[in-house]
Amino acid sequence: FEDEVVNVEEVMKKNINSALDKWIDIIETNNVKEEKRREALGVPKKPDCSKIVTMSLRWLSEFEPQPEPEKCGGIDYAAIYKYFSLISEGEVPPDLNPQSAARVTRLMADIRHMLEENIRQKEFDYVGNYRGPFTRFGPSNDYDDNSKDARAIHDMSKYNGLNPLNLHPELFVKRDINFDSMVVVVADEKKNETGENTNVVN
Repeated sequence: FEDEVVNVEEVMKKNINSALDKWIDIIETNNVKEEKRREALGVPKKPDCSKIVTMSLRWLSEFEPQPEPEKCGGIDYAAIYKYFSLISEGEVPPDLNPQSAARVTRLMADIRHMLEENIRQKEFDYVGNYRGPFTRFGPSNDYDDNSKDARAIHDMSKYNGLNPLNLHPELFVKRDINFDSMVVVVADEKKNETGENTNVVN
């Protein structure tokens, strides 16, 4: 039975098709190699920042004051932060209330639209065909690898978990992203035809 389990795992590894699965495999493989290299040199392990997104979202959920759902058309932002923190950790989150679930659905569509507007075709091709840190990427003519922003990305990438794929810094610098499309305006309560109070979400 154990042999069958091993064979199934080997088959799964051989049939990695999606870009996301390939990225995860690259990260895990590189982490193992780096740990063995540092152990052989007698060098302490690097600080592990791989959970920084998860913990940041969890802290926002638990400690940052969030508006009451009653004032946001029923949207529970604390629950939404917790929802994303669990997803980022590979856990199954609890169900959201209908209003919060609808907000998350719209948010994901907005994020996709925002990315489509701000990613160039060569960048899309680069991440889609990424095979490791030596994957070829042709920087733009106006990209300066010695600029302040680029150097900041290089420095950040030295910490384990902050740029685990070691993607080219140009993907992160000089990004003028418009977040207006992700803003939801919640109007004051209004009376509907039946006399009941309703929250209007634009």
